[in-house]
Amino acid sequence: MGFGTDTLEKCYQRDENAIPSSFILREHPRQPREKYIKKQNPIEGNSWFMVLQEGKRILHDVVNLCLREGTMTHGKAQKYLQSALENDIRCAYEGHSNEDIARCACYVHKVCIPRKRNSDVQCQRLSDLCDNFLPSLVASHKAIVHCTETKCSHIQDYTSERRLDFAVGLGEQMYEDLRTLIDHAASNKSLVEVERFGQKDLCQVFSSLYRIDRAEIEKLRSYLEAENTKFPLIVSGRPCLGKTVLLAHCAMQASVWLKNLDPDIHVYFIDVNISFRLLLNDICGKVASANACANIFQLKEAFKRLLTARSQSKSPLVIILDGLDQLQKTDGQPDLTWLPQSLAPNVKLIFSVSTNSPRLLTSLKRFYPDSTLFCELQSVESKRCSQLLANRLQESNRKITSGQQMYVNVAFKKSSVPLYVELLHKQVVHWTSEFEVTSETLDQDVYNNISLLFNHLEKKHGKVVVSKALSYLTLTRYGMTPAELTDVLSCDDDILVSFLPKGDALPLRLRIPEALVQSLLLDLKGFLVLRNIFGTKTFYWVSRQFGLVVCNQYLSLEQSRQMIHHVLSDYFTGTWANGTAKPLITNVDRKMAMFQAKLAMELFLWLEKTSQLVFRMELQSLKNILRSSSCLLSKNPADLPALQEPCTPGDYQRILPAIKSSCQTLPCVNLRSSEYHQMERLPSFLCQSPV
Repeated sequence: MGFGTDTLEKCYQRDENAIPSSFILREHPRQPREKYIKKQNPIEGNSWFMVLQEGKRILHDVVNLCLREGTMTHGKAQKYLQSALENDIRCAYEGHSNEDIARCACYVHKVCIPRKRNSDVQCQRLSDLCDNFLPSLVASHKAIVHCTETKCSHIQDYTSERRLDFAVGLGEQMYEDLRTLIDHAASNKSLVEVERFGQKDLCQVFSSLYRIDRAEIEKLRSYLEAENTKFPLIVSGRPCLGKTVLLAHCAMQASVWLKNLDPDIHVYFIDVNISFRLLLNDICGKVASANACANIFQLKEAFKRLLTARSQSKSPLVIILDGLDQLQKTDGQPDLTWLPQSLAPNVKLIFSVSTNSPRLLTSLKRFYPDSTLFCELQSVESKRCSQLLANRLQESNRKITSGQQMYVNVAFKKSSVPLYVELLHKQVVHWTSEFEVTSETLDQDVYNNISLLFNHLEKKHGKVVVSKALSYLTLTRYGMTPAELTDVLSCDDDILVSFLPKGDALPLRLRIPEALVQSLLLDLKGFLVLRNIFGTKTFYWVSRQFGLVVCNQYLSLEQSRQMIHHVLSDYFTGTWANGTAKPLITNVDRKMAMFQAKLAMELFLWLEKTSQLVFRMELQSLKNILRSSSCLLSKNPADLPALQEPCTPGDYQRILPAIKSSCQTLPCVNLRSSEYHQMERLPSFLCQSPV
């Protein structure tokens, strides 16, 4: 049997960057998730679909031939014979713990139609999946699997009513299962001890990002092990050098270095949301179980007394403050009066300060003039960055060609910081061996690379969705869970308009797809980390630089920030909770001046676009009326008074009775209030003067 390779070459291309080298499916351009974007050519889409189906058929025949000849094992052939559904189910269940499987729910619905019997191989595999694989999980792992069967006869087919009955039952069963899973998860979380702000959990997260050994770690260890250190250790460095990761790793290793002394270690990762009063209150409360104090001066003295009192203890006290420069700033000199002039031998203080805050660094050096405990973090060697990138690619079974590696090495010589390696890995992991790299392909600035990452996400998921999602994640004080992010995005009118179904019938409830949010979060994996806040896992930026880029790129306007804060306030205060419906208002942002000659075309275009989503017949009629009036007025402006008198809604209904029923639900664009809603009758501004 002979097979041609022309069809397969249209579907696949060889990628030498994969380990091992393999053929990958060629990318098919996706349609952006933005409204009013012109759809792709249906002829091109059908052509690609036909080529893809032919390629699948050829692969299927070749695999079966290899099985018969014995050149391919049965296990290896499965990845070519399995459908996407089977791949997803097996990926979700196979090789996972009982705890993970217990969080999955599967619903199988069999529709038995006697006249539709199919002996196709895929049907047999589906039957084996439903009858053998899933039931075995119930017996071995107590998995949640529900199987229902609908039998049809020659007389009674699988009608829409029966589909509706199944959908209602499925919804009720899913609701009960989800409630059970949520209650079970909540009961487990109540047993977990959660420290304030989730600092302990955050320390473990940042410590796991320590992938390059730094020479400065020995200085930190020597400081902690030294018996007589009178001053704090100040670690400084420019942004993105890895100060936070270094201190987190130091905190995790301190218990090992000082294991014979039973150290009392406290770590705080400061951000702009933590006030100085709150920080001192939390330290005093954890170390000495002191009562909260509202007076800032009393807090400063209490902190000093706390450090002095620990001099009598045999176990050392270690306090690590990362990002001292992030505390709320004042216009004057930094206030260091809360720090003691000298420390007891068993008290260790470690601070990190950015070199972008020279005033704070200078003040610390003046406050401790006799101290030599100032450590400036240096850049990582470019070779170690290249090795880290190679290791990260190896984890993904990828590599790059020697020509591509040459440009990467040049980039690392100009920017050798750990965060840049992670950002570059996000790009390089998608390079194929045919991808051509030039000197302009790689940007050496961390800030610009973060911006390029966001731009890539905009092209993939849509600018509105990405800008709003990143803004909500950045402006929430303690981060957001995936479910909260989906809820908040579903409360945003600008996003919901993109998901309005076509036609006149609007859904009772409108919500953005969960898959869209999960896909966006998956693309941000590695840059968004999960932290523990009161027993709940919330997303948190791995570096402050991401928040800065989001603020500059999406929140530079005061109106944008206020809108984001308003939606967050409504959501977290429960404005739309307990069954309270939220009206969908789409901003038109048009005024009566649009009807003038210069802006009339913009109004017609808006009506044309909006009619593709809602009220197609009504808005098309409105557009035709306004266009005709505009043409007549531009040629004969003196006829305006005559136009106003006869062209009333009643006259149109008497002349064309067919539009009378449509006029009862004609949408109104209130050009003065910039709101969109549904009116009982034809809008009155049709018979008003456009001037």
